[in-house]
Amino acid sequence: MDKINLTSPAQVKNILRENQISYRKKWGQNFLIDQNTVDKILSQVNANPSDFIIEIGPGLGVLSLPLAQSGANLIAIEIDKGLVRILKKFLYDYPNVTLLESDIRKTNLAELASEFWYKLPPTKIVANLPYYLTSPIIYRIIGEELPWQKAVLMVQKEVANRMVARVGSPDYGALTVLVNSFTRVDYSFSVSRKVFYPSPKVDSAVVTMEPKEVNIPIESKPTERKPFESKPCFKKLVFASFGQRRKTILNSLHGETGFSKKIIAKWLERAEIDPNCRAEELTAEEFANLFWVIYNNFR
Repeated sequence: MDKINLTSPAQVKNILRENQISYRKKWGQNFLIDQNTVDKILSQVNANPSDFIIEIGPGLGVLSLPLAQSGANLIAIEIDKGLVRILKKFLYDYPNVTLLESDIRKTNLAELASEFWYKLPPTKIVANLPYYLTSPIIYRIIGEELPWQKAVLMVQKEVANRMVARVGSPDYGALTVLVNSFTRVDYSFSVSRKVFYPSPKVDSAVVTMEPKEVNIPIESKPTERKPFESKPCFKKLVFASFGQRRKTILNSLHGETGFSKKIIAKWLERAEIDPNCRAEELTAEEFANLFWVIYNNFR
């Protein structure tokens, strides 16, 4: 195959035109066309032949090709049939690459890794996330049973700011708490909208997440006796707390969960949380403490 340059706007346009591929706005398709940004992302990933990497939304393969050339074991997941057809040509010579036409929303990453790698190795995740799916996919990564070791994600800049927001700031919310409860997250660098084709209406940023040991029970299937014994239930608690953001934590939890104020007040007292404070005033650690109080109440 002739040498291709997927950061050349002219070549990208030609590839799309020759393959009769149209920009799919519904899938948030914006193709990265800046080599400097590509190099900075690859530096964050730091791929090597011993790595196992899952790439979400490879597009035309601007990251897939160098990841394949690193010798890493790569699974690339793409929803667009037309792009899969192109990727098959570009990645044909790399036996270390598995290309999967699939919707990430319906894909169990742990099962996928077991199927193609016959084990569950520590895995790196790389993704240029479509804006409308950013938060759901981040929640999926955090909640996956896959033993991932690093996630390098291109996200909308606004989302990146929320992920690293400080307690009490306008950007601080449920996403902040959940990300920081289960990961160490770093705002790696900003990305201008001008380095994409077509250019989106907002700027982006690359964030890097690494899992951390947590002070929260992680069983994935809560029982009737222990309804809070899981990551999903911790997520429900956090969302309930921010459900009525302008209200106090006591009133917000009462309105969102249906538990009486008397019961909730006792939980807050045991967790040493002022019932008159608001959710955005609580740290991730304080949410974890509250979760443990509720968890132990149902044991």
